[in-house]
Amino acid sequence: MHRKSILGISMICLLVIVGLAIGGAWLNQSHHDLLGTPAISASEPERQDEVSDQVKVSVKTVLPRCDPSFTMSVDEPAYVVAYYQADLMARVAGPTKSISVDIGDRVQSDQALVVVDVPDLQEAVQQKEAIVQQRRKDLELAKANVKIATAAIHAAEGMVKIKVSAVASADATRSFREKQLHRFTDLSSGEHPGVTPQVIDERTLFYESAKAASEEARAEVIKANADLEEAKAKLEAAVADVNLKESLVRVAGKDKDLAQTLLDYATIRAPFDGVITRRNVDPGSFVQNATTGHSDPLLTVARTDLVTVYMKVPDYFANFVAPDTEAVITMKTLPAMKIHARLTRFAPSLLNPERDLTMRVEVDLYNGNPADFAPFVAKEKAEGYAGLKGHLLPRLPSLERHGGAEEPVTEPLNLLPGMYGNMRLVLRNFKNALLLPSSALVSEGGRSFIYQVKDGRAVKVPVEKQADDGNRVLLTLIENSGAGLNRRQLCATDEVVISNQGELSDGQPVRPIRE
Repeated sequence: MHRKSILGISMICLLVIVGLAIGGAWLNQSHHDLLGTPAISASEPERQDEVSDQVKVSVKTVLPRCDPSFTMSVDEPAYVVAYYQADLMARVAGPTKSISVDIGDRVQSDQALVVVDVPDLQEAVQQKEAIVQQRRKDLELAKANVKIATAAIHAAEGMVKIKVSAVASADATRSFREKQLHRFTDLSSGEHPGVTPQVIDERTLFYESAKAASEEARAEVIKANADLEEAKAKLEAAVADVNLKESLVRVAGKDKDLAQTLLDYATIRAPFDGVITRRNVDPGSFVQNATTGHSDPLLTVARTDLVTVYMKVPDYFANFVAPDTEAVITMKTLPAMKIHARLTRFAPSLLNPERDLTMRVEVDLYNGNPADFAPFVAKEKAEGYAGLKGHLLPRLPSLERHGGAEEPVTEPLNLLPGMYGNMRLVLRNFKNALLLPSSALVSEGGRSFIYQVKDGRAVKVPVEKQADDGNRVLLTLIENSGAGLNRRQLCATDEVVISNQGELSDGQPVRPIRE
């Protein structure tokens, strides 16, 4: 026990002595550093090279590599949706009278699918029809009154002629009686009158009667003309009444059409050719009016003979998307098959509801039997492509199997809404392009640049990115010459840094390690 204590004390002493020795050496080195490193004379070149190497940054560098056919592309998830999809709702409330389709059934455009029982609307249509018939009868009576008024005008015109003739006859009689009175008056004068005074009185009476008859005939002409004007006014009133009755018939017809339209809402029809994908009602189920309250869809119909495949292009690839951009689609359910097509449409904007700064691109594909494609095109052309989005025909794709050449489709694709996979857009092709790894590109303050190695130093060179496929980049160098900025393409001898750029500054000595 005593020996062990002595041995432990000896070991402690030894450790203390060693620690003091190490501490003295450290203090001596620190004192040497504080006084400064002694100058290195020209007679010590190896020591000078060693110190110079200590301030250089080791970096990996590459030379641009030529690609005879560089293709810039972007790969993103792709999703299949129905070309058209509609949730069918009721615009009237009532119990479901009948439903003629089920999930999976094919339907034709305008086919009756669901009928809602609405007896009140049926009665409204019948009532409006009765009003229409009543208005039509009133119109017939008004037209008959027009005929009566027209006949009255003809009669009044005839009476005017009669009265005018009567005036002429009365005037002739008056003239005759006047002349007769003058003759008898002459006969009654002289020493030997030929007639008695009584005869003169009689002829005077005849003349006065003829004169009164003439004036009466003229008054009758005035009255006949007044009767004619009255008949004409009655005709105008009858014609106006006809116009009124015709308007009432039209109004009643519109009321009946409105009632019929509301009744037609009780029959839900297919908006296009498609397939039923959802059914939420059975006969007897009470449905609500979707325009006045919340209502679930009765049916969902989708058009799947055509499908749309879409993807979202990141913002830094968006500028390269064009209408003729090639798309290569791979579905998870068809991993050994690649579908080749061209873009159908894209939105030239990065603003979207998701606010993820992506551009949505779509490819419409013919999903039916390829043998039916030509008749399908002929039918759509005859209808002015009215049933197609943007009046654009969908693509008839080609297929690439097991990495082989493209071949036309011979069977339906059978793509289903909800399938997902990948879409690769071939954005641009470059011939004999000199490329750098994407790691060579550095961004700072919204600008891009690279570090070139010149005479053992890293030189910061601004660049413009022409293309980037995620692994390699095609760049244009912007160099400052005496005459200003000069743009040039990469050269095969440009040595570019691809690592440790964060440790570099413009003119920094570097130790390049070529890869």
